[in-house]
Amino acid sequence: PHNVESLHVLVCNAAAFALPWSLTKDGLETTFQVNHLGHFYLVQLLQDVLCRSAPARVIVVSSESHRFTDINDSSGKLDFDRLSPSKNDYWAMLAYNRSKLCNVLFSNELHRRLSPRGVTSNAVHPGNMMYSSIHRSWWVYTLLFTLARPFTKSMVSERLLAFSAIKTVSASLRTGPGETQTPFSTHWSLVRMSLVLTTALSGC
Repeated sequence: PHNVESLHVLVCNAAAFALPWSLTKDGLETTFQVNHLGHFYLVQLLQDVLCRSAPARVIVVSSESHRFTDINDSSGKLDFDRLSPSKNDYWAMLAYNRSKLCNVLFSNELHRRLSPRGVTSNAVHPGNMMYSSIHRSWWVYTLLFTLARPFTKSMVSERLLAFSAIKTVSASLRTGPGETQTPFSTHWSLVRMSLVLTTALSGC
């Protein structure tokens, strides 16, 4: 990052899915570290460059699957054990969904912090790929996607991958602060953050 003079658009897109349980050398569950903490760290490294380059935009590629999980405990408090679970509590799909929820929350918090300095942030849902390099070809996902295909516009085939990638960037550039879009310009609302979550993420 030290040799980057200017940066107007940063797309955080790397992700892993359906991994067997493992810990990184930092002692954290791999899906959580790859899908969320990696992006968080990259943005921190490039934050000064983005601010110097303002106006700038950070695009965090999340997923609509963020809707299907929770990272709070039964009392409504942030449960860090859900973010980096033990082997006995690990389920790959939930780990992925939680990491995508973290992406959305991170994007919102990043916008709150940096928008006064000319750097905005949006989370986007790029569309659901039937087959991809992050193991969405897992038979369970293949079955679910096949059944859901007639009912969703965000289900894209492999031949539309390039179109989906382009629309992911262009859609996010058209949104206003705090909004998200699918590649087909269908808005989906953000999850509501509790005061506990906001406080916790603000302390990162």
